[in-house]
Amino acid sequence: MMKLKITCFIVLFLLVSVNLFNTDNLSFAESLEDEETPKEVILSLSSTNIPGSQEGSIFTDTTLSSGYAHSCIILDDGTVSCWGYNGDGRLGDGTTTHRNTPTQTSSLGTGRTAVAISSGNGHTCIILDDGSVSCWGRNVEGQLGDGTNTNRSTPIQTASLGTGRTAVAISSGDYNTCIILDDATVSCWGNNGNGELGDETNTNRNTPTQTSSLTGRTAIAISSGGIHTCIILDDGSVSCWGDNFYGQLGDGTTTDRNTSTQTSSLGTNRTAVAISTGGTHTCAILDDGSVSCWGDNWYGQRGDGTNTNRNTPTQTSSLGTNRTAVAISSGYGHSCIILDDGSVSCWGWNEYSQLGDGTTEQRNTPTQTSSLGNGRTAVAISSGLHYSCAILDNGTVSCWGANGNGGLGDGTNTDRSAPAQTSSFGSNRTVALSERDFDGDGILNIFDGHQNLDYREIAISSGQSHTCIILDDGSVSCWGHNYFGQLGDGTTTNRNTPTQTSSLGIGRTAVAISSGYYHTCAILDDGSVSCWGDNRYGQLGDETTITNRNTPSQTSSLGTGRTAIAISSGSSHTCAILDDGTVSCWGYNGYGGLGDGTTTQRNTPTQTSSLGTGRTAVAISSGGYHTCAILDDGSVSCWGDNRYGQLGDGSTTDSNISTQTSSLGINRGAVAISSGQSHTCIILDNGSVSCWGYNWNGQLGDGTTTDKNTSTQTSSLGTGRTAVAISSGAYHTCAILDDGSVSCWGWNNGGQLGDGTTTQRNTPTQTSSLGNGRTAVAISSGSRHTCALLDDGTVSCWGYNGYGGLGDGTTTQRNTPTPTSSLGTNRTALLVDGDTDSDGTLDSLDDFPNNSIRSIACTSGQYGRYLCVDAPEGKYVPSSSAMYATDCAAGTYQALTGQTSCVDADAGYYVPTTSQTIQTACAAGTYQALTGQSSCDDADPGHYVEQIGQFNQLECLAGTYQPDGGQSSCIAASIGFYVLHDAAIEQTACPDQTSTKEVGSKFASDCVTASDADGTIDVNDAFPLDPSEDKDSDEDGSGDNIQEITEAKQMRMILIAVVILLVIASVAGVLVMRSRKEETESVWHQEDSLFD
Repeated sequence: MMKLKITCFIVLFLLVSVNLFNTDNLSFAESLEDEETPKEVILSLSSTNIPGSQEGSIFTDTTLSSGYAHSCIILDDGTVSCWGYNGDGRLGDGTTTHRNTPTQTSSLGTGRTAVAISSGNGHTCIILDDGSVSCWGRNVEGQLGDGTNTNRSTPIQTASLGTGRTAVAISSGDYNTCIILDDATVSCWGNNGNGELGDETNTNRNTPTQTSSLTGRTAIAISSGGIHTCIILDDGSVSCWGDNFYGQLGDGTTTDRNTSTQTSSLGTNRTAVAISTGGTHTCAILDDGSVSCWGDNWYGQRGDGTNTNRNTPTQTSSLGTNRTAVAISSGYGHSCIILDDGSVSCWGWNEYSQLGDGTTEQRNTPTQTSSLGNGRTAVAISSGLHYSCAILDNGTVSCWGANGNGGLGDGTNTDRSAPAQTSSFGSNRTVALSERDFDGDGILNIFDGHQNLDYREIAISSGQSHTCIILDDGSVSCWGHNYFGQLGDGTTTNRNTPTQTSSLGIGRTAVAISSGYYHTCAILDDGSVSCWGDNRYGQLGDETTITNRNTPSQTSSLGTGRTAIAISSGSSHTCAILDDGTVSCWGYNGYGGLGDGTTTQRNTPTQTSSLGTGRTAVAISSGGYHTCAILDDGSVSCWGDNRYGQLGDGSTTDSNISTQTSSLGINRGAVAISSGQSHTCIILDNGSVSCWGYNWNGQLGDGTTTDKNTSTQTSSLGTGRTAVAISSGAYHTCAILDDGSVSCWGWNNGGQLGDGTTTQRNTPTQTSSLGNGRTAVAISSGSRHTCALLDDGTVSCWGYNGYGGLGDGTTTQRNTPTPTSSLGTNRTALLVDGDTDSDGTLDSLDDFPNNSIRSIACTSGQYGRYLCVDAPEGKYVPSSSAMYATDCAAGTYQALTGQTSCVDADAGYYVPTTSQTIQTACAAGTYQALTGQSSCDDADPGHYVEQIGQFNQLECLAGTYQPDGGQSSCIAASIGFYVLHDAAIEQTACPDQTSTKEVGSKFASDCVTASDADGTIDVNDAFPLDPSEDKDSDEDGSGDNIQEITEAKQMRMILIAVVILLVIASVAGVLVMRSRKEETESVWHQEDSLFD
């Protein structure tokens, strides 16, 4: 019976198990379907404006790099794949086996991914997603930077880059490596026999070593060649160091240099935007898209149509009609570029078809490669020793040239004279691509630096009826009304053409200018201030109030050791921001416009009251009788006349101390400001415009003529348009938009809005054309006229012209933009760099305007340098301004993106390593009582944990025990044993001649007599006096007892009865069948008789 019961139980268990298994499978499949795809940190093709990369640039992450005879790529999941020659382990796969198809490198570290890569002669280095550097391959010269000279076939972390320092761009030379750090300095390591590390020595280094000074400049691009290195500096110039035997440093000599050395001129007003060093030559893309090269030209690798070496930059031959270069890479003896149409052009050595033009013919001028594939274009390029590779616009890679060691990655070792697709990178894998156009304006990042934009009226300023500009040589030219000598030419004669002011002082030039109603002030190149014109209220700041000045006159001291960095002239007062961020003002003070806590007129610079605890001014604008400043936190503070609400503080009460304006909007800050006669306008950090104050003429641009005493948004500037510069006149306002056009609003009786009418406008209205193809880069609004400085350095004005304030040689009013007369032979207006750190972001919108490495301060939960991306799963960003996401520590996890913290593992769960997206349940037999743990605890002996995910262990109950730790169940006390207490680790044997009746006994009293000592107690023993009779028919571990014998007999009787019944039924069936057969035969016989 017992066996029958057990058999039934087993069958039932199997059926249930099968059902549970099927259910589990269904749940697992459902969980896979519900799981969200993790957000990639590396941008996909569809999420970029212009995908691709330029080697060594801080503005793109290099994701393809070709070395001596191997290539490596970063895939779209952040892993690295390499192929080709693998001597010294340069493929990083843990072997030295050559590979002719892409092969995954070994681990980059727990939770680590690659963001930039560079391959040298025999080694490869990457920048990881935390800004650290990892390298592998040849290390004889210390080029891996790990403090040793041991070759590595798997990625190894370099030594420290410096306290708190991270890498943002990388380039591997033949036997050295260089990086640009996050402070825009340069660090190198490896071979230094020719000074290629730039540290003023020729000593090899096996740890990162700072190069010598870049002389106040910072690096924005880097390239290490054979045994020399070149960088582009933030002013667009090029500096090189190392071997110079062939003139590859471009300094006009062939002398090796072990410190950063400026190359010769790149051409008049030309700057470099991309650079690439080959074996013994160097090439750069210039800001006009042309290419210039220098150094060795034996193979024609400079592309100038000759084979003559050059030690100064020399223009290559034509790239094709109207074609320009957008990316460049130099190999050992050849160079390749991507053109603006996505095609590829190469020149130089071609013995191995590395030019990809279908031949092996050497070329000394740019030559188009063969087709990249139907409809395919290149987005990144890299040239190796005798071959070249390009990333195509679909995320695949195509290579051509020498393939002896599988360097083309196409699964063969056959050289290719035309582009050939590499083998697969893995299921659904493509090459990672970087963003090449952060702002989506269609201009590549490398070409977007140093944009001309004067958003603070530095170079041009219009007064009541006169205008002054700074010329490109630092001199000043003015025109218009001159009754008070405000033109500074030594006369009081009105001028209707630009007229040079008198001397600013011996050797002095102007760096900023501002025109008030009837006076003008300039900051000079030594930080002092000079003013001229009306001085009735002391607005010239020279300690007098009665003497007008018709030539520049030095103001009194700005304070011991202080200099001016910004200036603004109001109606009859002047204010300057000093080099410590404080403000000093002088002149008329009837309404408190000087902000010094009084209404006392001042004829010398006087410090304003506090701008707020810890606050400094970054921009300033003086209006009629009020002044406003943008503070360093983006807020605005104003003081002075407030009868129309021009202080923006929600009142109309004058204030003679700095007063904070009302809110500019949720999380909004001001980036540019301009005060008119009785109104103020600002550009906000999202490019919109907000104004407040007097609005009788619609000068607030909000569609009304109602005064406002708090910040009020103007009407639309046009679909998708934003403002980049603004200027408030007496009763009108004009702004330069992000496409370089101009929009104005307000009073228009003199045509000062430039829209071809004299109709007042209370919403932004586009001015007429500034000229064919011309755009505005600076603007200034006077009382009833407006002037704009154009992108070619000329000036155009419109509006009232009674005193010649338009400078066009007439006194005729103009209601459309009209060019001024000549500014002087070969003279142009000063074009102000609106992007001083050359990072492609205007200073006004740049969170780090003096740091080319980054332009944006991301909010917590996001990170980045030029773009903000959400922290990926498994990472977090706890605070703002982070450049990298932080790994979740072991014991914590994060399943979501964009988070500011990680989640502690729950009790009963653990997270064993960093960067995890889920927590793991403690297995049966283990538990975890605490949160935030990286492991689980084994159940103690005497305890058990039956299920997964438990936060406590359970004691084995009396009757059970467990001698081992980490168990999921307890053991019942055997027959003949008992367990008295809970949490027991062993069972206790019954005394001799006694045993227990069943398993799991708890007490000593459960032990009863077994007379024949056969282990079966008397009550259950069928033969209690015969120790030889100890049958165990049912194999239950105990001898047969009376009950079991009885049950066995009953079972036998039942089986016999069943058999008998079956026999009887069978016999009965046979008899019935025989009877029916006899009856049938009888009927047949009767029928036969009838028939007869």
